[in-house]
Order: sequence, then structure tokens, then C-alpha cells
Amino acid sequence: AHLRLARRRLGIERVRDLRHVLSGGPPGPTRPASEMAAAVGRGVGEGCARAIAFDVPLDLGEAELARALTAYGTWRAEPAGCWLAGRQARLVLPLAEPVHGSLVLELSADGFLAPGRSRQRLGVSVNGRTVMKLAIDDTANLRAQPAILPRDAVAGRANLDLVFDTPDATSPARLGFDDDDRRVGVFMRGLLVRAPRVYEIGSALLLGEGSDDERVLFGDWGDPEPLGRWTVGPAVQLLMRLEGPARGLRLEFDSIPFLGPRRRRLRVDVLLNGRRVKSLSYEGVDPGPSVAQVPLAEDVVGDHGDILLEWRIRNPRSPQSLGISADRRNLGLFIRRVVLAEREGSGT
Repeated sequence: AHLRLARRRLGIERVRDLRHVLSGGPPGPTRPASEMAAAVGRGVGEGCARAIAFDVPLDLGEAELARALTAYGTWRAEPAGCWLAGRQARLVLPLAEPVHGSLVLELSADGFLAPGRSRQRLGVSVNGRTVMKLAIDDTANLRAQPAILPRDAVAGRANLDLVFDTPDATSPARLGFDDDDRRVGVFMRGLLVRAPRVYEIGSALLLGEGSDDERVLFGDWGDPEPLGRWTVGPAVQLLMRLEGPARGLRLEFDSIPFLGPRRRRLRVDVLLNGRRVKSLSYEGVDPGPSVAQVPLAEDVVGDHGDILLEWRIRNPRSPQSLGISADRRNLGLFIRRVVLAEREGSGT
């Protein structure tokens, strides 16, 4: 009975593989060496029998679910989640429905932090494509942190093969505050997979307080304000899905550039589905709101209906660097509204 249980939970195929349980080596096929062989993992990538539906939260504190999803590299589940074991873990999520376009992965996790250890790195890849690189600190544990799973990485796939890299993994014993010698990465609480929000052509997508814009925004956006949000840093993204193929569209968005009291120029590239569709330049002092209108080529949107907008800010600056305030955020555009509308005379 114990051997059967070990085979199912740890990927042990033969009696001689039991030596790995004592030695700490890999107990199953394709499973890399972990810190201890007691870490959960079947060592194979078929996924679990339970298919994963979109918009259904996956609680990794459920022991059977966590064990079924884990190919390698997690410790036994605890009531609120499970620790990643060592520097890498792999989870395989079988999907309940076919994938035709991009998806969104939402991740909830806590870092393993301690005195003198205030920051921890986490990398996430799906089907071999890196989708997220984060630093978890004592002020920013992750709650429903979204990442775009690109169409070319997931379309047509039956599974999502997720690999989590935690290069800063260590043990409480090594840090000197406990006798627990398990090497742990981050504490994974839950996952959720969803399709992008469906957008109706011609409607105004408002940003800011009360707009529910969190479901479409990715990257370093500022906190919601009454009339919009600031872009923070060199790039931000917005992902939506059209209900069907569309032709003859134009992009329109309202924004206010951050220039400050000095005469300086702000340059912004606008990309749609990875292709640059507009380059903008702002200069002067306090130019006020402006509306950018961008005709879109028919092949930019494509038949899959994914709309991935990206604003790349070439020279963002912080209010602190310009002597305005103590705000250290590197600001670019304050974006208030985004619209995809039919181009005049398009006949769509």
C-alpha cells in the first residue's frame, strides 16, 4: 500500500527508486533533483484528471488538488496554500475547453521574508514562454497578480505547463530562526485562468476609480484616480477581446502627458498586437488633455479578436526628479478613456 501511494504521489516506478527517498535525489522520470524527495510531485506531465475551467479559482491549500497539479517542486499543502520546494516548481493545468486566443493568469502568493531578507524574486513561464518576472517584498505580497499568456504560447494547447523559478529559495534553518531545513521558495495560495474581457466596438473603456479596469490592465499602472490612471515606468499594456473579427477600426484615447514646469519632450510609441501604430511627441508646459486618433490596418487586429494595446514611454520622469514633489514614480501619460471605433466609410 505504501509503495502504491509513493508511486502515485512521488512518481516512483520501481522498488530501487525508493533509495531516492532517502538520498534526496529525483524519485521519478523527468523530475529534477529537489532539496528533499519528500516534496510533492508525480514527476510526469500528464496533468490531473480534473480539468480546469476558466474563472474558477484554484485553491492550492486543497491537498488533493495541489498534489494532482504538481509535476514537481511543491511541499505538502497547508490550509492556506503550499510552499514551492527549492529553486523551481512545475505545475500542469489541463484545460476544460479549447484555447483560441490569449489568456490571463492570476497569481496569489506570499514571499518567504525574514529579518535581513526583504525581497524575493519570482519568475513564471507558460509552455516555455516567460510571462512574469516579479520581486516580492514586505509591502507587496501578490493578490490576483495578472499576467498575459500570449496567444502563440497557449492557442491550441490542452494544458498550461507552468514553471515557477525562485532563485532566492532558502530554509528557515539556514537563516537561523528555526530548525526547519526545508528549502522553500514562495508560498503559493492560488491560481485563476481566465479569458480576456470582451469589448464591444464603439464603447468607451474608462480608466480610474469605479471603472473595473483592473481586469484589462497589465504592467506598472498607477493607482486608480477619479478620472484615470498614470502610466508608471517604460511600458504598460491593456488586453481585451472583440466578440468577432473586425475590419476598418480606429483607436482613440484621451490622455494628459506629464511634462512638468520645464520645457521638455515626452515621446510615446503606441503598439497594437506587437506592431507600432503611432508615435507621439508632447512638449511644452502643462499642455492639458489631448485625444489621439489612430487608424488601424485591417491585418493588425486579426481574426482571433485579441486586442493588446501597449504604450511605450521613451523618457518617463518622476515629479521628484523635476523638483515638483516627493513622488518617485516615473510618469508618462495620464490615460482617461480608450475607444476602438469603426473607421468612417469602413462599412463594418
